[in-house]
Amino acid sequence: MTHTTDSSPATTTRIRRRWARFALALVTPAVAVPLLTATPAHAVADCTTDCVAVTVKPGIDRFTFDVKTSTSAKIAGRISSKDGVTTVATTATGGLTTATSLSVSNLKQGTAFRYDVYGTDASGNTWRETGYFSTLVRDVAVHFNQVQITDDSDSGGAGELVGAVQILNEAGNACAVKPLAPLKMTTTTSMSSGSPVSVGSSSDLLCAGTASKVWIQGHLADDDTDAWDDCGDWWPWHFPAGSWFGLRGGNDCADWNNSSLGLTDPLPALGVASMSVPFTTKAQEDNLNDWDAGPEWTLTGSALFSHHLPALTLPATTGGAVKLPLSVSPKRGGFTVSWTPQSVPATTIYTYLVQWRRPGTATWSNQVVNAPGTSASITGLEGGVGYEIQVLAGDSAGVKQLRSTSYVTTQQLTDPTTLTGWTAGSETGSPGSTVAFTATVSGDPRPVHLQTRRQGESTWTTHASLMTSAGDTVSGSYPVLPGIHEWRLYAPQSGYSQEATSGVRTVSALSSIAGFATTKVSAPAGTMVKDRITVTPGAGREVKVQFRKAGTTTWRTYQKVIASDTGRATVKLKAFAGSSSWRVKVAKSAYFGTAATSGSRVVRGR
Repeated sequence: MTHTTDSSPATTTRIRRRWARFALALVTPAVAVPLLTATPAHAVADCTTDCVAVTVKPGIDRFTFDVKTSTSAKIAGRISSKDGVTTVATTATGGLTTATSLSVSNLKQGTAFRYDVYGTDASGNTWRETGYFSTLVRDVAVHFNQVQITDDSDSGGAGELVGAVQILNEAGNACAVKPLAPLKMTTTTSMSSGSPVSVGSSSDLLCAGTASKVWIQGHLADDDTDAWDDCGDWWPWHFPAGSWFGLRGGNDCADWNNSSLGLTDPLPALGVASMSVPFTTKAQEDNLNDWDAGPEWTLTGSALFSHHLPALTLPATTGGAVKLPLSVSPKRGGFTVSWTPQSVPATTIYTYLVQWRRPGTATWSNQVVNAPGTSASITGLEGGVGYEIQVLAGDSAGVKQLRSTSYVTTQQLTDPTTLTGWTAGSETGSPGSTVAFTATVSGDPRPVHLQTRRQGESTWTTHASLMTSAGDTVSGSYPVLPGIHEWRLYAPQSGYSQEATSGVRTVSALSSIAGFATTKVSAPAGTMVKDRITVTPGAGREVKVQFRKAGTTTWRTYQKVIASDTGRATVKLKAFAGSSSWRVKVAKSAYFGTAATSGSRVVRGR
């Protein structure tokens, strides 16, 4: 026996027209979104502003962007949304003809994201492209064409069948539930039939933003009282939304049965498209003689999968160079530089290299600051002079990631330096002895040079380099060198302080003559009296032998001799007729020291 619902051709035509309009609305969003692909805001070849070109391809739960750079660069990217931050990165070289592709998946559908793509060249110059895109939305629209009832599952007959269909996502949550129209039967006897029955338009369902796989579940029940509408409490359909899988059975009013079918989105993950997929689902049981279950049935229809962009207005794309914001403050003989750290995706900054040089010079001076340090103080430079400055941020591999430059003119060195405790003037000392000193030098802790030169020379040489102590004092000693030497202290320019020079101290080695006899001697006239002497210092020194006759006051030089390497010399005294006084004398000299004169000796010639 065949049973049908009241479904006229006019009704069927209206359903099909409504379904066509509904499917078209899924494919074409109501509000057009301006951003399907993102392009850079500046010309790719203009490396002074932007060297990164980005093309974004959004998908349902993912995106891919292609990056091109106008010079070889390390590429890193990051996307972010209000739900969190996702970072992707790769190290690659790119150019105008070579693209680097980065991708992220498992994103939320229909959500606006911001992307930041960085390109860093070998010199630490970094460019960034920032833009926005939206992931697509997956829609599933289900239309039920007809139901074929093969048995009502009892022998008592039934007067009417009712039911409902719902769509579940992968998590098992219902996103659409609608009842099937009552199927009016023409008999109260067993309702087995092999003919299909049309289903009303109220069975059309839409589920937006679903996962890649959805489930279609149906439930159908019959009146088990052998009379129509005797149990009106079970219509309208009383099953709540939720999982109906495995739910079957009966009571005094009705027997029911269900079906379940999973459908997977056949469309590619990227791109906008739609595709209709036909399906057939059957009731769970097929035992025709099972008196305790609902009717057995087969439901046919089609599911339209489609992807669309949400109606979002996204900001425009921007791009430009990325630098460390620098703040440079000049000071006397130096400068202070500070910076604000910048984040580069997939990169940890470990060190900052601070460099400076005079303009026009090739060599940089360097100071390393370990992260998270953000400043450096540079001293010991010239005052009132301009310097180029650059700060480079490097990762653990030493790759420069960011570079910023600046310029500063140092302040003049206005702090005077005082040097006290050093006495100028002259002094004598024994050759080989030492003289201790302590002086006070104002200003920064700094080196102080002890310098010397032989008297009469113009060039100072550094005898020793000393450092001032915490109390600004410097201590040391200098030797008494052979001859006459000048000594001074020199504090060079350092930090905030100017240079300073002490007065000159002249130190003469004290000369001596040993071995000259002063006892009176008598010898025949014309006799030569010899004497061996030693002069200190005396190697190669000239020695004068002088005499004067009794009753005169003027000393006359009788002989000049040169001392040996050990300062020894032999002098000769002549016994003139009558009495004469004799002595030995050395002159003051820058090479030998002070002058010295021996005692006198009387020689009588008879």
